[in-house]
Amino acid sequence: MRRRTVNFFLIATCSAGVAAGAAPQIRDGGPPPPNASRAAASYHAVTHAIQEATRPWDQEGATAPPSAPGWRAFFDALKGELATYSSAADDNARLASLGRLHQMDMALWGVAWGPAVRVRSALDEWLTPRVRIAWAERRLFDFVDGHGNDSPGSTEHSKLWKKFIDDDLGTALAAYEGAKTVQARRAALKRLTGVLASLRRNNQSVAWTYSYELQAAVDSLYNLPNLDVSADVYSVSPFLSNNVVMPEIVHRGGYNSTVTPGPKTGFGLISSDEGIAFYNSQLGSTYTPVTDFQQQLQQDPRGRKLAKLYTFSAQTFDTPNVTVTAIIRPSSGLSLFPASGHAVRAAFEAYPNPGKGLARGVLAIIGLNREKLTQKVGQQALPKMAAGVVEGANEEAWSRIPGAEAEQNAKLRKVLVGNNTAVIKDYRITDLSLRSRPENALVSGRVGAAAAPDAIGADMPQPSTLVVPSAGVSVDVHLGSALSNVMAGILESDEVKGVDNVMIVTKAVQPGAPPKEGVTIGKNVDFATFLEKIAEARAAKNPNVTAIRIKKPSVPPEFAADERGYLVILVKDFQMDVPAPPGAENGGILGAKARVLRFLVPTAEFVLSYKVPPTDGTPPTELDAKVEDFVHSTNSKVQTLFDDESKPTTMGPFQANLALLGFKNKLQQVPIKVPLTTINIPGFNLTGISPLDPSGWMRVVLTPNGQPVNLQPKPPMEPVPTHTAGAPATTTPVVPAPAAVPTAAVSPTVSR
Repeated sequence: MRRRTVNFFLIATCSAGVAAGAAPQIRDGGPPPPNASRAAASYHAVTHAIQEATRPWDQEGATAPPSAPGWRAFFDALKGELATYSSAADDNARLASLGRLHQMDMALWGVAWGPAVRVRSALDEWLTPRVRIAWAERRLFDFVDGHGNDSPGSTEHSKLWKKFIDDDLGTALAAYEGAKTVQARRAALKRLTGVLASLRRNNQSVAWTYSYELQAAVDSLYNLPNLDVSADVYSVSPFLSNNVVMPEIVHRGGYNSTVTPGPKTGFGLISSDEGIAFYNSQLGSTYTPVTDFQQQLQQDPRGRKLAKLYTFSAQTFDTPNVTVTAIIRPSSGLSLFPASGHAVRAAFEAYPNPGKGLARGVLAIIGLNREKLTQKVGQQALPKMAAGVVEGANEEAWSRIPGAEAEQNAKLRKVLVGNNTAVIKDYRITDLSLRSRPENALVSGRVGAAAAPDAIGADMPQPSTLVVPSAGVSVDVHLGSALSNVMAGILESDEVKGVDNVMIVTKAVQPGAPPKEGVTIGKNVDFATFLEKIAEARAAKNPNVTAIRIKKPSVPPEFAADERGYLVILVKDFQMDVPAPPGAENGGILGAKARVLRFLVPTAEFVLSYKVPPTDGTPPTELDAKVEDFVHSTNSKVQTLFDDESKPTTMGPFQANLALLGFKNKLQQVPIKVPLTTINIPGFNLTGISPLDPSGWMRVVLTPNGQPVNLQPKPPMEPVPTHTAGAPATTTPVVPAPAAVPTAAVSPTVSR
């Protein structure tokens, strides 16, 4: 993964733009330009549900029902009230609007019409967290107003809290709800992130219920998990379905017990909100000669008499169904719970002792021959032996559980590091939630980077189109927040910290060649070397051969979705060096003589679309992306450079706009093809990538391909003694292990 961080940086910043050289830093000089991408309204899911409800009425030739005018009026009023809330000037106006929206929501609860139910569901999801914030604020205000002379509700404390809620939190919430463009929405989210950080610091230093509830309320609205994974039973079975009986010969207490595994009798997921819970069941068989049975018989007064006449032997046979239930919790790791059902049988034999023929004959006359005596001895001994088998098996199984859990959790803690956090290479998932249902295992959390600990979450919930998981593994990602977190981590990594610029040189390759063969990348390239590469590219006289130089952005690029479902990449201090047009070395319409054009944009906005070309049922092989738009700040500049980058010439506004327009046109003409064949996930095929929803969510679908999964070889089992003294052994349940974690044996014991 580390080897790919520079490439990831290049993909993001090339799409988003960059620049090189010693140009001065640029800062955003004002509001977003009028052509900036528009953000989806926070209530987008509600308006989408309304559109779906009225769409059949608007189709050509359709006849609307008699109730259509009434519903249209209601929906128009609902959309108008939502717009009123988003543009509310103060907290009182927002509260009043929430009250009216609540009344509309209550009116929908009495309607059974399917489309109206979906509108109500979307409205509930939008309304609930905002009402929660309003109540959290009201309860906090009520407390500080009623405790003006108390601590922590002193008068000064009350003023500080009211200022925080009105001026800090209130203005940030208003800016978010009223944001019309992606840039404005991202700026509002930054303010909310700062407010949340301040609230968390306060809660860490002062434990106060009202402050905690306010933090939780804001988190539930603007800091949601940005990853939601569902894996069905068929997909998780290669990782969680394990044998629980292993073949072995157990030596303990003078006994030799032979354990033989039987067929698997079950695997499944169990409903749990604490973690991923599952079970494995398997039949087994155990054969144990009871070599001291004669001695045990002699300890009984009646048995001693028989022991003088015969030498008795016994063997136990058990065919238990062994079940081990496991649960993997996000903080504590793996817990195991063994259980087994037993079917214990025994075989007994009696061999005549020398010199006791007369006594045996007398007993035979009264019906107590050898067979009858053997039968009676077995009838007396079997219940006690069977009870001992069950009791000893349970005791031994539970005695092994702590060691087995410790062994597995030592491996799991490399990923599940505690505090509801998972770490995978350079990335981590915070607020990790593991859950399971009989149909699927569920994982959610906030994806971020280890180098940038303050991961931001999704600011919108998953759309209704992603509520039902797909078959196989559904990976739902809030793309904007996840990419923003990952990019922030990459720019903080040791590999990228020392990078000032990168140079990308493209070259001609044969059709069908891997994309990497057509690109050469250099780091921290000086201007003279860059000019040499430009000259070589021009000499090739091939439009596919060029050289550009990229400067690392001063702050991490940000990613978001616009109202059309396009991916928007925002780059601050965008700087990029490109070859000047042919003939510019002699001067011309662009101004002074130039070999290089340098673009300097305070805020660059790159808008990308993508699609996966349809296939004939086979896994997709590539993702096709396209730059739909490039939007630059109004105070952007373009400089010309000849042979000394310390002496740039700034273009006039007319020439700069021409150059920026040419740059935009060039970006829109370049196809971006991302190969998917290089994605190798053991045991799975990539079978689907959904369009990007305006909420920022998308889905990747993986389907099991039936190929064996061997992420980590399992070591051979080491038999563990399974007897207490004088007792035969039973089967050996094996602790079921999660993916990439070796299994460990657990053997129950029996007692006499």
